[in-house]
Amino acid sequence: LAVLSDLIPSLLLLVPNASSFRGESLVNSATNPAHYATRLRFLLRMLICAISSAENPVLLFFDDAQWGDEEFIKEFVSDSSHLGKSDIGTGLKRHLCFVCCYRDDLEEELSDTSFVQHPYTTVTKLQLQDIPETSIHDMVSETLSVPRRLSKSLASIVYLKSAGNPLFAKSFLDSMVEEGKVYYSVEEKRWIWDTEAIRQVSIDDNVAKLLVRKLQRLPSKVQDALKLLSCFGQRVPKFAIVNQETIDGLNHAFSSGLLDMDAEFYKFTHSAVQSAAHDLIPETLRAELHFKLGCSIIELDPLPDERTLTTRNIVAIDQINKSRPLEVADSELCRKFAELNLFSGRQSMQSGGFESALNYFEHGLSFLGDSNWKENYHLTLELSDNACLASYITTKTDLVEKHVTRVLSHARDTLDMLNAYSVHIRAMCASGFEIDAIQLVLQVSKILGEDFVNLNDVSNPDMERLAKDELFVIRQLLDELGTDKLLKLGRMTDVRKCWIMKLVSYVMKDMFRTKPLLMTVLACRMIKLSIDFGTCEATCIAFVMYSVALMDSPENVGHSYHWGKFAMTLFQTLDNPDPSMHHRVKHYFLSLVGVWIEPHQSICECLHINYRNCEFSGDIETSSNVLAWYCLINTLSGSNLVTLNNIYWDVGRKMAETSQHQHLMFVASFHGHIVKLANLSSTSMFELVKGPFQSEDELLDYAIATSKSKLLCGIYFMKLYDAFWSREYAAGVDLFTAYFSVTNSTTLDFLFLWFYGGIMSFGAARQHPEEWSNYLKTGEDSVINFRKWTSHSEWNCQNKLYLLEAEHFNTLGQQGQAKMKYELAIQSSQLHRFGHEEGLSYELYGTFWSDLGQKSLARENFSKAVKCYEKWGAKLKIDYLKSLLSEAPELQN
Repeated sequence: LAVLSDLIPSLLLLVPNASSFRGESLVNSATNPAHYATRLRFLLRMLICAISSAENPVLLFFDDAQWGDEEFIKEFVSDSSHLGKSDIGTGLKRHLCFVCCYRDDLEEELSDTSFVQHPYTTVTKLQLQDIPETSIHDMVSETLSVPRRLSKSLASIVYLKSAGNPLFAKSFLDSMVEEGKVYYSVEEKRWIWDTEAIRQVSIDDNVAKLLVRKLQRLPSKVQDALKLLSCFGQRVPKFAIVNQETIDGLNHAFSSGLLDMDAEFYKFTHSAVQSAAHDLIPETLRAELHFKLGCSIIELDPLPDERTLTTRNIVAIDQINKSRPLEVADSELCRKFAELNLFSGRQSMQSGGFESALNYFEHGLSFLGDSNWKENYHLTLELSDNACLASYITTKTDLVEKHVTRVLSHARDTLDMLNAYSVHIRAMCASGFEIDAIQLVLQVSKILGEDFVNLNDVSNPDMERLAKDELFVIRQLLDELGTDKLLKLGRMTDVRKCWIMKLVSYVMKDMFRTKPLLMTVLACRMIKLSIDFGTCEATCIAFVMYSVALMDSPENVGHSYHWGKFAMTLFQTLDNPDPSMHHRVKHYFLSLVGVWIEPHQSICECLHINYRNCEFSGDIETSSNVLAWYCLINTLSGSNLVTLNNIYWDVGRKMAETSQHQHLMFVASFHGHIVKLANLSSTSMFELVKGPFQSEDELLDYAIATSKSKLLCGIYFMKLYDAFWSREYAAGVDLFTAYFSVTNSTTLDFLFLWFYGGIMSFGAARQHPEEWSNYLKTGEDSVINFRKWTSHSEWNCQNKLYLLEAEHFNTLGQQGQAKMKYELAIQSSQLHRFGHEEGLSYELYGTFWSDLGQKSLARENFSKAVKCYEKWGAKLKIDYLKSLLSEAPELQN
């Protein structure tokens, strides 16, 4: 007994003093495993014999025996005959009962042979069946204390969702109460429920396993009906089933809980049921069955043209496509199937189903065979063009290359190549080969009749003069025509001109980043083409980029904004415009023009809406660009850093999925500084970047080596942002100078460069008196430039200008003027909802008072800054100010 109490601690509950009888250890006394098992059986027999009698029989219950191995069953259940052969006697069979409970719905079931009959044992198998529906009705009625007539609707659903299993029925009912779909009404003084909401709830996986077993026990005719239905998927329109015998079988399956159905659809209650039904079809017969089903629907509904495509046609071609291992000999029928795939794919593209669209186009091409380009040239070209676009949208880069190569190899003339060229150009830009893409656009445009410029023949000074001349000529022309006449220009009808405009529009944003002067030239040329030949969607892109080109001086901001808004207006006048072009026009306007005037918070909201629109239209490069700007402006506007970290990761993953690596590099770089400022433990986003970059410094080396000026400027700006908030003022000023040594392009960066650069210059001047005059000059230049450029947007810039002026006066020792400007900066930050800059104003104001020896005022402003930074989530700033307060006792309360 003492030995068994070691092995079975629960015995101590029956015999508390069992351990006092401790004798020889079971393990130590039997080193041989066979001896160990024999002795254990012997001791167990002795225990059972000792505690069992006719008056007090023993029942041993083994639950979940399916997890026990065969040896367990053999030793302790099936071989219970050994108990009868013990020295105690053979009457044990009358006083001992084993109840072994196990599930038979698992992959590894216990076989019936596990329970072997012995002379001294009797094995009785009891199979617990599902309870009938009437019992479920009784259970629900009694549980909710409502009459059966009231609980009938709920009980019927519970029965179907639980497959008649009482445990699952209870669990399902409990979950409906937790989710609020069944609740107690104080007004009606009883339990009530939402029948339709409960009907829509998916069944549990465990219930699905029960239903699969129930399916296997159904009559063969019902199984045949379910096999047929499973070919169509989990949700099947009723028109696909026309045979009455099959319909009767499905009605039987519905009553068994295997199907749901309404007026239009059959639906398997769980994907496992549909999969099990489909597995009942021999694999060798599946393709033929799918083909027959598709053809039977086509016979009832003749093949349409694209305008009359119906759901029946799509269901039919889906079945035909599933039969593809089956060869179709009729060439005319193959052509019809290819056309139907083309129509179905285009419809999927229009509704945003790009993956399914690509699947249709690929299947369509497979039906045309090896001679497709000779015998079905136009159909093959259409399928290939659409496959190119769908492959690009779904980021299947290998398929993009495959389909583009096929089109360029087999197309009969240049016009037939243009769709493939357009996809190829967009894919090159997405992969970071912007210069190559721009060169290709210029080459194709030359073939089509417009020789814009040869980059190899034009030096940078010549390009600068050319850009100024183009701007001067177009500005005069536009002033002469006026917006009314421009809005009344006809639609461009020359196919070659339309394609030139479209191809150039695809690389406009990349020219803005890499060849801004070329962007100016081509924007002006596109506007001239539109005036001469009519307008198109790309005309609106040209006007937006023209407005960006005008941002070369503060005096032109109003003029630039005017033509940017005109581009938006012009788009509304076009007949049947391409929606994706509208989203692109809107993005360029918001991120390159609108940011100079409109509140940055509202710009963020508009960008988020535009991103969703771009996603739906399949314009992945614009949606990626929108996301990059959305992250940037949210960051500069002071959104919560912890929230921003999550946004950056969501955006980064999205860019990685869509292979938009040129934008991902910027986002990953900026994310690192967000993490540092918020003192988060987030991992580096560079793990998402495709390429040999594991850090921002490696990316900086790459930008320098490859002369990627925009990338270089972006990294300088991010490092400057980091230095600014870390108060590394001298290093920040060096980055400020480095930025302007690379570019003079006017972007949103400039606005913050002058703000950050000015603040850091004044701070460095006070920290480094030996270079006071140089830093002061840099700071004063920043104030002058900032004041010029920001006169058009009081909302975005007023608080920043006040703070720059306050730091300027403080550096000059004009304390009265500085105090007034600090307080104005705080008020303006609060008014315009820039909480992070409110904290910055309090921090610098506190430093101002600390330098003057006014410790109580310094402490007050530092404390207010901490509260602002806490809302922002800037742990780095909070820790800095708290350490400042703790290290200087006179600043503490």
